Amino acid sequence: MPENDAQELSQEEIEALLSQASELSSDTAAESTAGSPGEAPASDVDIFSAVDAAPARLDAIEDVSPRQDHIMAAGEAVEVLGDIPIDISIELGRVKLTIGELIDLRAGSVVDLDRLAGEPVDVLANGAIIARGEVVVVNEYYSVRITDIVDEDE
Repeated sequence: MPENDAQELSQEEIEALLSQASELSSDTAAESTAGSPGEAPASDVDIFSAVDAAPARLDAIEDVSPRQDHIMAAGEAVEVLGDIPIDISIELGRVKLTIGELIDLRAGSVVDLDRLAGEPVDVLANGAIIARGEVVVVNEYYSVRITDIVDEDE
């Protein structure tokens, strides 16, 4: 086969090569157990005869390691990410209702939540709890005073 010409192998050629390789590996295993120590196993089957094997060119692989000039300082990251909007919600409590109970709700109905009065509320960012706090009133608006930042492990 010419050195620079690419050649496609047919399914039969591939199967023949695989068969030779499996014979070679079984012959090598048998010879390595039967031969004397330190003696290289002899083989008359060359599975690479139909394929040109060239050494890998490591110089063609791109360097993908991070460079110092591409690493942001914490202040720069905050500056870049600072304008990305996220949804913040405050969860006062939860309750599970059946569909029938939900249909029966009317104006004036009272829904009991799973939290007691005075317990901290959850502060969620995009649905994940990030803090807990207490409900306060500031200028006639409900607000939350953060009392605890939640660890990643919780």
